[in-house]
Amino acid sequence: MFSFNYSNALDFGGRILSIDSKKPISGATIKLEGTSKGSISNKSGEYIITNIKSGKYRILVSFVGYELIAKEIEIKEGIKLDFEMVETVLNMNTITTIGRKDLQAVQEVPISISNISSEEINVRGTKSIEKALEYVSGVEVNRDNISIRGTSGFTFGIGSRVALLLDGSPLLSGDNGDMKFDALPLFNIERIEIIKGASSALYGTSAIGGVVNIVTQTPKEEGELNIRLLTGFY
Repeated sequence: MFSFNYSNALDFGGRILSIDSKKPISGATIKLEGTSKGSISNKSGEYIITNIKSGKYRILVSFVGYELIAKEIEIKEGIKLDFEMVETVLNMNTITTIGRKDLQAVQEVPISISNISSEEINVRGTKSIEKALEYVSGVEVNRDNISIRGTSGFTFGIGSRVALLLDGSPLLSGDNGDMKFDALPLFNIERIEIIKGASSALYGTSAIGGVVNIVTQTPKEEGELNIRLLTGFY
């Protein structure tokens, strides 16, 4: 039960419920934007905010797994505010396929792995895959040769010591065993995964220095046209 203080400083409260199950939500955060006033709902979904001056405010209600509620309200005597929250889909952590050759969250892989998303490639205006790799810490690129954490160095003409995979399949050239980045279009890339460290047990001797796995997008039913325009001054 709530008791309200009918003075210049007001108290108000209410309940936080799930819109689908009508069950109370415990642990939801209720905050008056622009102030230090707020509260957290208890196991019955009840909350109370004390010592508030009457007037118009913007209230924010949030809880993990539910959509944020942002609403303009007017605080006055005897007000009680109940909110019903809508469940939402959570974005999961970044997934990798090269740590143990199956789907895993990056946090669960026992080795150091970096991911470059297609959004990062587009935002940076990257023109090629090797240029995208230059933004990864510990990775050096020199003329289609990659050195990860200095473990492999640059061995021109005798093959790469970093394995290049396309959707998990080896993609080093058959003549020099080096990487041919210019044969891979950027438009079809979903993400690039990089293992920083020796992975020969899984991917063979070419993975002494690490692994670069290029994951392509799932084919779409409808056609799509992509155009890239580059300009510059000379």
